[in-house]
Amino acid sequence: MSVSSDDILRIARALLGDADEAFSRTSIGRSYYAAFHEARGTVERLSLAASQGILGGSHEKLIGAFEGKGRGLAKIAARLRLRKLARQKADYDIDEDITPEEAALHLHHCELLIDDLRRLTKS
Repeated sequence: MSVSSDDILRIARALLGDADEAFSRTSIGRSYYAAFHEARGTVERLSLAASQGILGGSHEKLIGAFEGKGRGLAKIAARLRLRKLARQKADYDIDEDITPEEAALHLHHCELLIDDLRRLTKS
């Protein structure tokens, strides 16, 4: 892999340095995708299979791989879904304001999620 979740997070942090709302929105997207890629790697390392009957694209299937596999993994799924919803708001709801503080909080939650995902596969 030529790029890691940490590389993507670094870009998300750098984008927070600009007060322009477009940078905040882009930071939210980048930090979500850092968590998404980390979660995808975790699913592979833990050999988690998506639950049968999950509708939706790759994001919902990834979230579904954590659901129904115990309380701890279900919490990971719920947290990842919340980050996805924030990313969707940043990408699609352009009539709603996104503040730098909101982007910074989202980034913080993504960093915590990534740390927890890494703990799941730490040997």
